[in-house]
Amino acid sequence: MADGVTVKIEGLAELERNMNRLAEDVAQKHAVDAVRAGERILQAAIVAEAERRFTRRTGTLFANIRATLRVTGRGVRGATVKAYIYLRSDAFYGRFWELGFRHIGRGKGRRMQLRHGAITGKRMQRAWMVPGLEAAAPRVLDALVAKLRGFFAGGTTEGD
Repeated sequence: MADGVTVKIEGLAELERNMNRLAEDVAQKHAVDAVRAGERILQAAIVAEAERRFTRRTGTLFANIRATLRVTGRGVRGATVKAYIYLRSDAFYGRFWELGFRHIGRGKGRRMQLRHGAITGKRMQRAWMVPGLEAAAPRVLDALVAKLRGFFAGGTTEGD
């Protein structure tokens, strides 16, 4: 599994100049819209990866993969828009599958046997969130860049 995603972004100076020309509320709206476009793609890719790796029984896991945006700071230079993809508490078991757990079976004294080293248990893991993120990362960045290019190609200026 990769340690991260490396991205080379060109044109940041031009993007900063264009964002500084916009009114603060317009710039923030465009930034939120661009991040939201990428967030939708990312959430859909993670749900698709979960559906690929797990059999749908109740649908709780798939229904509880949520996305939210947070805007921190004020102004064009100080604002940061972040997208979060997370599991609600109803699907807590999704974290166990992502990170892994040790299955020790059923039976009297099995947990004590595990603690004393008499049994090792079976390591269970089915990563689904990180592979979905890695697969969708290029598409998310393309959507974000396309959305920002669309805003600036349209000639949006201060006060629009």
